[in-house]
Amino acid sequence: MVVHHLTYAEALVVGLFQGVTELFPVSSLGHSVLIPALVGGSWAKDLSVTAPDSPYLAFIVGMHVATALAMIIYFWRDWVRIIGGFFTSIRDRRVERRDGNRDAERDHDEGEQADGAVSEMRKKPSPLGP
Repeated sequence: MVVHHLTYAEALVVGLFQGVTELFPVSSLGHSVLIPALVGGSWAKDLSVTAPDSPYLAFIVGMHVATALAMIIYFWRDWVRIIGGFFTSIRDRRVERRDGNRDAERDHDEGEQADGAVSEMRKKPSPLGP
């Protein structure tokens, strides 16, 4: 039985693809399987998820767990707000913004003002003629 190992270069390349593609709507797990197949050679043997006792499968699982933990840690404030808002909406039976952000209201008001200005301009005769 031949035991395949994961080199630092292979781990680095697969880890970089994982990190870059994690926040995009593409399958980072798919890249973990496709990269070895596309590179071929020793990569296809070392990074085979179908090989018995493959260290690559454990590496992929560990990499995804670490990525999930990193996202939770990095966005912890957002998670606290989301979870708090969820329970508040259940308690109060309504959804309300509590961050003091009034951009949506301001944008709506500015849009109404712009619509009014355009309507006024259309009422005036054009200096260039009809």
